[in-house]
Amino acid sequence: MFFDKMKKILVVLLLIGLVVPAQSVYAIQDGYTPSGIPFSMMEDQIDALVNEYLGITTPGAAVVIVHEGEVIFEKGYGYADVEKGIPVDPATTVFEYGSAGKTFVWVSVMQLVEQGLLDLDADLATYLPTDFYDQLTYEKPITMRDLMNHSAGFGGRLLDLMVDVNKAGDPESLDKVLLRAQPEQIYDPGMVSAYSNFGAALAAFVVETISGQSYAEYEREHVFDPAGMRDVKNQPEWIDDPAFFEHKAKSYVLDGTDGFAESAWVVVPMYPAGAVNGTVEDLVPYLKALTPAPGEVSPLFKDRETLAEVFSPSSLDPTDHPGTHHGFMRYNGAVPAFGHGGNTVAFSSYFAVEPQDRFGFAVLTNTQSEQDIVYGLAKLLLGTRELPESTTGDLPDAAQLEGQFVMAQLQVGFPLEILDYLAITKVTALDSNTLEITMPTGMGALLTATYRQTEPYVFTLIDSSSPFADSLLSELRFVVEEDSPTRILAGNGFDMVALSSSRGMPALIGSALIAVFSILYFLLIPFALFIGFAWSKFKKKQNGTDRGFRLASNAFLLCGTLLVINFLAYAARIASVWWRAAADVAPHVWANYALMLFALTAFSASVLALRKDEVAKKRMILFVITSFLMASFILGLLSWNFFTML
Repeated sequence: MFFDKMKKILVVLLLIGLVVPAQSVYAIQDGYTPSGIPFSMMEDQIDALVNEYLGITTPGAAVVIVHEGEVIFEKGYGYADVEKGIPVDPATTVFEYGSAGKTFVWVSVMQLVEQGLLDLDADLATYLPTDFYDQLTYEKPITMRDLMNHSAGFGGRLLDLMVDVNKAGDPESLDKVLLRAQPEQIYDPGMVSAYSNFGAALAAFVVETISGQSYAEYEREHVFDPAGMRDVKNQPEWIDDPAFFEHKAKSYVLDGTDGFAESAWVVVPMYPAGAVNGTVEDLVPYLKALTPAPGEVSPLFKDRETLAEVFSPSSLDPTDHPGTHHGFMRYNGAVPAFGHGGNTVAFSSYFAVEPQDRFGFAVLTNTQSEQDIVYGLAKLLLGTRELPESTTGDLPDAAQLEGQFVMAQLQVGFPLEILDYLAITKVTALDSNTLEITMPTGMGALLTATYRQTEPYVFTLIDSSSPFADSLLSELRFVVEEDSPTRILAGNGFDMVALSSSRGMPALIGSALIAVFSILYFLLIPFALFIGFAWSKFKKKQNGTDRGFRLASNAFLLCGTLLVINFLAYAARIASVWWRAAADVAPHVWANYALMLFALTAFSASVLALRKDEVAKKRMILFVITSFLMASFILGLLSWNFFTML
């Protein structure tokens, strides 16, 4: 009986081994995470965190932890393919790294700095081909240091950032993509840290120019291979390698009903900014390369001093203008750590290393903007820093800093600028020394964070509803001009600017009201006129004294209706898939121009008809209202860039 029971137990254990998500078990010595968790208790706490959100914020996740050059934890959670029940395997399940791959660009840059081939403070024009530089639209000179700190002054641009892999055309050279995807330079260089995909890709093009290799070739030869990341691939390598995707996780987005909908895999035209694919295990050599043993040199650099420089602030004046640490984002945990997060259409990632204890980890998920696991794991493993004491003496009243702000990465001059103002951050004073901020997050929730003033206009995070704040908004520095806050400096590309009067709440509400009234008017009035026309026909009432005006004004009204329909179709396409190619919305832009021309023609014909037709008072009032709403609606479309051609 005993042996029969043991056989049954062994069979059950075997079956469990076949169905439980793949993981590797490592013998670990006594030690602690930077947050103070004993390694012996680490797995239980990670399991508890991940399982709290698994199936809610993401279908699957993969985690790996490295300490002193050894893997001490590696595990897959949930599903790479929900429909087929395929579990995540940390060794084989491929994810999209997203912007975490930007750090490979910055490592490449620092290699060239180490060799004396690149000066971080030289005008970037020094390193760019003349024919390329002459076609750039930015006017104020920038440096590589500006690009590293996301402080070149560039705004954002979502269109053409990512494209459905099934709709992508032939790959283009990086220089052509950059010239087509230029954002506006809306700030003075070095003053505002506004996250820039374009800036990172431009830095990669500088690497191309100096090295004489394509960026993908340089990255493979000087980053991936020396670190030992032989299975990870960037877009030029995987784009024509279907076998690479046999183990790629399916991508998912929240469907709004507590479930997940399958999304698309994407290509990234500016591929150095976030197109690397690989497993979480593929990041192990990278974590090791960033945490070499004392006296050893990282395989990524020739000198230990270079890696030390990477982890130092790259802003020339970090006390006034916090930047990054040479492209790496600092996590203010119990001990400073350095890493980067990433998001694509339906994947999220984060990695960080803590050089002092040679500790590093990476986490990957297969859904967009996942924060609870990705940043929650960072907080769990890295901990939180001790709050500094407030300075002695008088501090400014926090009430002076109340206001509304938006992320500095504004899409000024581009059709999706309106999306920037759907995520307004509100700053409220709780008392003379404490602030609360509320801001929408990528998961549709509202982030709330509380800060205490520790220096004049400098506020340190003391509590938050999301670990996202611990990672990227742990300290806020307010810039006050003429007694009003104009900017919030957070660094790492996440600075905020005060809501301008032209885009303030009165303007936003006014634009919304005009849009609502115009949409209702141009959709309902033609229907009402048609009913009236049918009724007059039924009653056989004819009045031909204003026939010409009626025809022209009806055509004018119809143009408004078609403009509204085109706008709604345009908005619906953007709302359903915000990461569209510019070519997808170009027909709507052309239609706006054509309809505006037709409307102007019909309006002119209506005015001319007024000279000879006797027009009823009601009909004249209708024409005046139509003209006012048409003009207001078109001006609104112009103001929000719906006439912008890319």
